[in-house]
Amino acid sequence: MDYLGFIRAVESGRTPPVALLHGPEPLLIEDAVAAVTRALFPDPSLATLSREVLEAAAERACDAVEAIVTEGYERAMNQFNSAD
Repeated sequence: MDYLGFIRAVESGRTPPVALLHGPEPLLIEDAVAAVTRALFPDPSLATLSREVLEAAAERACDAVEAIVTEGYERAMNQFNSAD
């Protein structure tokens, strides 16, 4: 998906559960992250509770995958435990 398609999808409520954003223009990536943040967290004070941004220069791909899997597992366990 290209940048404009991604932004249009997010603005229409079709935010992906996981997104890997990359490209030569850091400003476009920052804008895309901001659009997703606004769509998912209309109240900015809640944005820090459920969001993790990994910078490619500082992270390895396996660390990103581990963070995604761990978050998904924790959410599933929280839903399972709250059903008891």
